[in-house]
Amino acid sequence: RDAAQQQVVEHIDTGSRGSWRAHVVWQLIAFRDWYSCRVACRKPVPEHVAQVAVSLDTAAARNMHTVFEGGAEFTPHPAETRREAVRLAIGRMLRFLVERLERPDQTLHLYSGHDWTVTPLLLALCRHDEPALRSRRP
Repeated sequence: RDAAQQQVVEHIDTGSRGSWRAHVVWQLIAFRDWYSCRVACRKPVPEHVAQVAVSLDTAAARNMHTVFEGGAEFTPHPAETRREAVRLAIGRMLRFLVERLERPDQTLHLYSGHDWTVTPLLLALCRHDEPALRSRRP
């Protein structure tokens, strides 16, 4: 975790007095999911969480990218590590989708996914420094 990510976690931890708790590894992602669910359901959001909503979104996105990229930024060869980790995370699904696109069969194919499927797919299709990857939309 970098300083900005740590600051977001500490801000939420301090303001929530233990009511928002998660394992340290998943805190940013869990906090972002809880925030998104409350907003989507029009439930009250604690003021201290609303104050850092944008920072939380960015920090959670970076945290997820680190997970799916195999911690590439901490390795001697980040580009190669990132490419290999993303291939392992979503390679089979991406190959399946490409095969469907290459052989149209006049059928409408609908696919459903969760952020744990969509995130590595976006990482595989987008450049690493793509601005759209800087935040995590619910």
